[in-house]
Amino acid sequence: MKTPNSFVRRIASGIKTKTTIFALLLALVLSACGPAVAPVPTATPIPPLNPTGIMPTAASPPEATAAAALSPVISIQPPEVLIDQPVSIRLSGFEPNQEVTLRATTVGAAFPDFSDTGKVLESFATFRTDAQGAVDLDKQAPISGSYNTVDGMGLFWSMTEQPTQSGSTPAAPAPTLLNAVQYHYTFTAEVNGKPVAQAAVVQDLGSASVVVKDVAENGVLGQFYLPAGAGPFPAVIMLVGSQGGLLRQSPKVIAAHGYAVLSLAYFDYTSPVDKSALPYSLDLIPLEYFGKAIQWLQSQTAVDPGRIGVIGFALGGTAALLVGATYPEIKTVIAFSAPTVTPSGDNGRSAFSYQDKPVPFTGEFSLFKFDFAYTDAVRHGKDPMPVILDVVARIKADPELAAAIIPVERIKGSVLLISGDRDSQLLGPVHGELAVDRLKAHDFAFPYRHIVNPGAGHLISFPYAQRSIEIEQGGGSAQAMAQAAAVVWPVVLEYLAAMK
Repeated sequence: MKTPNSFVRRIASGIKTKTTIFALLLALVLSACGPAVAPVPTATPIPPLNPTGIMPTAASPPEATAAAALSPVISIQPPEVLIDQPVSIRLSGFEPNQEVTLRATTVGAAFPDFSDTGKVLESFATFRTDAQGAVDLDKQAPISGSYNTVDGMGLFWSMTEQPTQSGSTPAAPAPTLLNAVQYHYTFTAEVNGKPVAQAAVVQDLGSASVVVKDVAENGVLGQFYLPAGAGPFPAVIMLVGSQGGLLRQSPKVIAAHGYAVLSLAYFDYTSPVDKSALPYSLDLIPLEYFGKAIQWLQSQTAVDPGRIGVIGFALGGTAALLVGATYPEIKTVIAFSAPTVTPSGDNGRSAFSYQDKPVPFTGEFSLFKFDFAYTDAVRHGKDPMPVILDVVARIKADPELAAAIIPVERIKGSVLLISGDRDSQLLGPVHGELAVDRLKAHDFAFPYRHIVNPGAGHLISFPYAQRSIEIEQGGGSAQAMAQAAAVVWPVVLEYLAAMK
């Protein structure tokens, strides 16, 4: 191939030696005739510029384009939370108007029983994605699943045990930490029965920064939870119900919010510290014992002695109200599903005593002779509150019952009462309104509130946990219990924060 002379001259004009000129001429001839070595392969030819001067994207098969565009993702934020705090769950990267099933599973940590290692719990919900191929669980109800309403945390509370799977996975050792336990959940998105995305979240039942110790001092038995830092911290005494022993879960949650917590035993408990024991029976428990616990808390340098509250569940709520009515050091009383009429104990006597005398009490079934109108209203789905007012009036007219109503008006701080109208153990709303009636009648000077939770049972507690054991033991439905907990718990934290 000949190279034009004019072109050679233009190149040669800047070259000083014949050797260099010859080398350049040789290079031009070789380049014009093609490479002398194997060519470098190219995957896709570079397309020509279009009229706009912008290089177009290389063409791809339609199937490849669709596959590249779809990248299913489960987003859970934050990925680790305290158990009473919600997470945000969203799906993205799916096809528009596509059915996606989101399945949640946990193994070896079945709330609320620490001993349930090896259990497999599962929930699921099927959604239809929007025009962008996304789902926001806070805004969208499932079209089917273990729950059926708009509830961003529905997959947590609607979990149930899968007996055929339980035990098939090696169980982790039962949690032994005093201060915190972690619950690990796996979320899997499925399309046409096939998993396409996965994510994980951790719920912390407590905080690793909280220091916990068993207490056996001056006859006071329990466990003391102290947050990190110098303090002084507001303090909370927490009381278990008629099962006796200690509360071991909710104190972890309260302590993680920055409170010094004394989970106080008051019967049927033996301390691991020195094997000292409280009476096995619920019978004439002296209120002075709770007074000693208050003094012990006030003696702790990390505790603010002027901000002490008490929380009780069921019978523990009765004790909390009695303690608040007896000791002015208590600045808030929070009672979950609590009898507000002092009940009899195990031996037919009062459950509590003060100054060596039984606290006025009534028999276990005394209130039930007044409950027909209330239970009938609940059974037929009617608002029971108008009926409760009449029931309260008739209870007050009975001399024995009226004498046993706890004098809640003596409490020197706020009062929060919580009940469910499907309580299988107690006429919870009736008891709550008996206390409210006294507070109103005495122009109570502190904040007070009674929250009645429709459809909820006896064992209302903190939210965003699996509820099957609560339903079995105290009535209500899983959904109603979840809703009650989500409503009640922020108010509990509000009352604690306002202690002064």
